[in-house]
Amino acid sequence: MPASGIVATSLAGFLLVWSTLIIVMSAGSVSLEADIISDSILSRACTRTQFIVAKLLARALMILGIYLLSASAVAYAAYRYALSDVTLSTLVSCIGIVALALLLLVALGVLFSVIFNNTIVSVVALLLLWYVASPIFAFFGADYLSPTSLVRNLPSLLKDPNAPQVLECRATKDTITVVFSKPVDMDSAESPGNYEVECPPGTPLVPQAVAYEKATKSALVTGLALEPGATARVRVRGVADEGGTPVDEASSQVECTVPGGTPAAKKVSPTGRRDTVPPRLVGLSGTASSLRAVFSEPLDRKTAEDTSNYRVENPVGRVQTPTSASYQETRRTVLLTGLDLDLHLPVKLTVRDVADEAGNRIQAGGNTRTYTEIQPWRYALGFALPALAAAGLAVVWFNRRDL
Repeated sequence: MPASGIVATSLAGFLLVWSTLIIVMSAGSVSLEADIISDSILSRACTRTQFIVAKLLARALMILGIYLLSASAVAYAAYRYALSDVTLSTLVSCIGIVALALLLLVALGVLFSVIFNNTIVSVVALLLLWYVASPIFAFFGADYLSPTSLVRNLPSLLKDPNAPQVLECRATKDTITVVFSKPVDMDSAESPGNYEVECPPGTPLVPQAVAYEKATKSALVTGLALEPGATARVRVRGVADEGGTPVDEASSQVECTVPGGTPAAKKVSPTGRRDTVPPRLVGLSGTASSLRAVFSEPLDRKTAEDTSNYRVENPVGRVQTPTSASYQETRRTVLLTGLDLDLHLPVKLTVRDVADEAGNRIQAGGNTRTYTEIQPWRYALGFALPALAAAGLAVVWFNRRDL
């Protein structure tokens, strides 16, 4: 099973199942003591603020402590033993997002317990708010913050959006080393049939064996007879990462020069300085019908405005081709138009054969980027700010109410 599915199921349990227990615990924190609050404060020689803050902290620390212990155990087991389609950063961000959602639930529960003296009314009101929250969040333009929407988006937030790419290759007289952008599945990486080798291009060679080294993310293709000084071309098919995502089709082919020939001349930029650094895709933003790609350096206009050099996937696997590409030299951006995008799903852009002004073509490792309209930081702010507001309102309300 993929790790993203296991962790998403565990986190969803806290949002949809254990949330009922959290609501009961927090919504009855003050209302259960409505008749003896004044005695409780006087007997403990504490202020109203200290009393309500203690209620908030006690429930928040207990609930978050249990949640973090459970979620961390599940995340470690899934990351260690399941099919690895997640990264450490996606695990941490998703666990943190759900923790903030539970913190909001605790703050709302204490607030309702302060407002309503009746525990049953507090519990029922918060249950209705939590489980029928989609229309409320949609009214404020943040429907993605509802528990059901968060549960639906958890697998995509957890999953590593980057498919493996073929970064480079290095050749000797009888071997080629292929370097991947991330660890890949050993069985698929060591299958000779997954490598198409040509040297020179147009002359196919049949690999005899492949040895994969996970530490360096490289595969050594052996049993070849390569011509010194010739160009060797390698196309990788059928290799997937440990989560089952296959090598990116647009970044599956690389070329290298077999040692022994005359080295190629260095390319020179129009300024007269030697330039061998290829451009990189450094930014991506989108609307429902367009994408704006930002590059690390000025581009050659002809290649930048060739729509066949851009592969758009939304969701990943469903390919679209833009109808036009407009290059803006001052901003180093290319505007791709004529797309039909669903921004609730990840939008992946892969660039190939685009060159800078010195003729260096974009390379794998810097030619792909994924854009999602709903970023983890939006979830963090969307849950953290209302939680702080609810906690502050609970403190103010409790200080002004009659005991």
